[in-house]
Parts: sequence; C-alpha cells; structure tokens
Amino acid sequence: MFQSIKYAVLATAILGSAANAVVTVTVEAAGVQSNTQGQTGIVNFDAATTGVNTGLGVIFGTTGITGTIDTVSILSNDLYGGAGVTGKYASVLTNGTTTITLGGTPASYFGFYASAIDGGGTVSIYNGTTLLYTKTLPLVALDASYGGNPSSEGANPFQSYAFFNISSTTPFTSIVLTQASGGASFEFDNLTIGTVPEPASWALMIAGFAMVGFSMRRRATKVVAA
Repeated sequence: MFQSIKYAVLATAILGSAANAVVTVTVEAAGVQSNTQGQTGIVNFDAATTGVNTGLGVIFGTTGITGTIDTVSILSNDLYGGAGVTGKYASVLTNGTTTITLGGTPASYFGFYASAIDGGGTVSIYNGTTLLYTKTLPLVALDASYGGNPSSEGANPFQSYAFFNISSTTPFTSIVLTQASGGASFEFDNLTIGTVPEPASWALMIAGFAMVGFSMRRRATKVVAA
C-alpha cells in the first residue's frame, strides 16, 4: 500500500465569526486511486444511472453518513475518468456546480480521485453557510509522475490524475465542486467521507505514547548496588 505524500499544509483564514478551522491537504502517491487513510466511506458511482442525475442519494460505505448530490453527470469508464479499468465516474457539468450535502453526522475528512485535471475546477468545503476551505485544482503541486491515466497505461500524459485527502479540524456539512472553464470538465470518482481524531483526542494519544515510553525507559533502568 502506498503512503500519502504531504506536499502542502493549507490553513484557512478565520471567516467572520467562524471557528478557527485548520484544513490539511495531502495527495496520494502517483497511480493511487483511493485513500490510504483507512477511511471506508466510499462512493464509486458504479451503480448510478449513466447521464445527468439530479438529487442523487448516496451512502458513504459503513460510516452511516448519507448524502445528496444535486446535479452530476455520470459517465462510463474511459480515458479521462474512472478509477480502475471498469465502472463509472462522475463529472461536474461544464460551467456548472455539483453540491454534495451530507445528512446526519458532519464529516471531518473528504477524499476524491480527480482525473484528467483541467483548469477551472474548484473544491469548496462548508460548515452550514460558513466557507472553511476553497482551492482550485490541483489542490497541491503535482510533478510529472502524475501525468497520464494509470488505468490506461499512462495514456493522456499531458493531464494529471491524483487522489486528494482533505481533513478539517472543524466538521463540515457540504462540499461544492465547480467547473468554471468552458470546454473543460471536473472528473472525479471514489468520493470518500469520514472522520479524523479531534485535536483533543490527538493530544491524549500523544500523552499516552509519552507515558508508555517513559514507563518502558524506567523498566530498562538497572539499579547497581554500591
């Protein structure tokens, strides 16, 4: 399994009276088309009807988190999109917007496979009406190893294919994908929703590791009689 490569850490500014949200973005190694973060809430669109879908209901794996995608185009796997060599993928309509609204429990992790990346594709994350993060693709810098479709032996080498991981210290309730450039598309697949440990949980975990280390060090210390 490939480990994620942390190219950049992006922190959002405080917007209005919103809580101080820190958003971290990483990209998986070139050729990886799904998350390696242990998240299981995945939607791959293979069961969706080909064509334009409105009000598409989705269930994110075993997380129990549901969602509704307002408007999205579903296409069969081809040179430009789709994880793997079969199945289907989704695309934001040209000069359009696709909004993924989560039901029930808010999420703190969002991942997706972006294929044949064009200019003008933007990812925005909201907590209610408060914008937590927005960035145009690619979300982090990609080198030449990301060029070409890994499912088609590197075909279409002048466009990048990458899986992005986005984590937020403030839970979010919706994701908005926008394709602003005419003639271009925002192709995506393997939408993944989940949670990451809260900052307080991380602090407790770190403290626990420190205590275990200290205990092991004490046990390893030998007392020499005078």
